[in-house]
Amino acid sequence: MTNLKLKRPILIGDKSTHKKDNTECEITSIWINTQGQAVIESVDDRGELSTDSVSSFINNYRKG
Repeated sequence: MTNLKLKRPILIGDKSTHKKDNTECEITSIWINTQGQAVIESVDDRGELSTDSVSSFINNYRKG
């Protein structure tokens, strides 16, 4: 398990931009999987659903 210190809250409805392909996404849900890890589910501007661990989301997306 990784300990992360968040510098900003992550909320449902937040919009973020993918660092590599510059697509925008909106967080639709945050939930805990069966291993006890937080998962962020988001939809990008093409309508594609994505699920990421919190650490993966932070590494791949930036606010705004």
